[in-house]
Amino acid sequence: MRYTLAQAMRRLQQSTHAYGVTDLRDAINRAVETLAGMSGWECLRQVLRFSSAGPCFTLPQGAAGLVRACVNGRPTTIRGQDFRFVQSGPGDLSVVPPGYARVKPSNILDDGDSPVMVEPESPFRLFACSDGTDPAPAITVRGLSPDGRMQTVVLPVASAPLYSGSTLVSGQKPEDVAADPTVLQTLSKVTLSDSASEYVTLYAEDADSYDRFPIAVYNPLVAAPRFRRYSLAGIAPGQPLDLLVEARLDPLPLVRPDDQLPFDGIDPIEWIIRADWCMKSSEVDAAKKYTEQAVQWMKAKEVANDTIQTPIIVNSLFDGSMGEISGDAFNV
Repeated sequence: MRYTLAQAMRRLQQSTHAYGVTDLRDAINRAVETLAGMSGWECLRQVLRFSSAGPCFTLPQGAAGLVRACVNGRPTTIRGQDFRFVQSGPGDLSVVPPGYARVKPSNILDDGDSPVMVEPESPFRLFACSDGTDPAPAITVRGLSPDGRMQTVVLPVASAPLYSGSTLVSGQKPEDVAADPTVLQTLSKVTLSDSASEYVTLYAEDADSYDRFPIAVYNPLVAAPRFRRYSLAGIAPGQPLDLLVEARLDPLPLVRPDDQLPFDGIDPIEWIIRADWCMKSSEVDAAKKYTEQAVQWMKAKEVANDTIQTPIIVNSLFDGSMGEISGDAFNV
């Protein structure tokens, strides 16, 4: 059974006011983070289907990386960041030299982390808006200006518009927010304040055309946000891509009462909180037992979820599948 943050906090009310644990939401988030880092749990994987304009695409915040992927309906190999630099590898060519033929694109290349989901292609200015109507703390942005200087910009966060019928009572619409005058070419870091409590949307304004568009949405409890970016070699800019991917999750902190826990059950979270108590009181053996109990619960849950009757059959009709070679059996 999947629970919300509000349900978990009601169930774990007795897990507060001991060894410095005063914020139950923070304790739950730390327990979830601890459990997520113990193993590559299958429950912390998610299938995503979306469309993108090639050759690059970005996973949403909370997705740590790709496990498997299909591009335009066909399975594709995912390569790590070192693949670009393998001898005779793809490198970073955008134009094939004369006399050479382009290698068939069949690999998704890992481009590493970025502080934004959309990388502006030309110099830009920035502004930020909050999902809440109360004043939000400013965010700090670092990036390179067009002349190569590292710039640090502190962006005030505009509150979301609040309407009474059709009348704007407070806040600002994104099209009315003034952008910071600093012009940047690239972004390297975005830092949210520790006191942020609402989701923040970062916007870019093209320095020449003044076109405005969102480039990232940030969870307020992630102070140093990062997004995982990928690209496909041989895909023209703007070419549409249909992506079906399985991604590893890096669970985001739970913020709202209706946010759901990333896995079933509350028991392992309670045991991790109690293990933290034991560590703070120097009861290492007891902490180890609580942790092992939580891990065993997670493993048993995965075994139960993987128990199915239907066998796995490899369909040899699909190009690139493991059974494709069986189509040549008539030559044997």
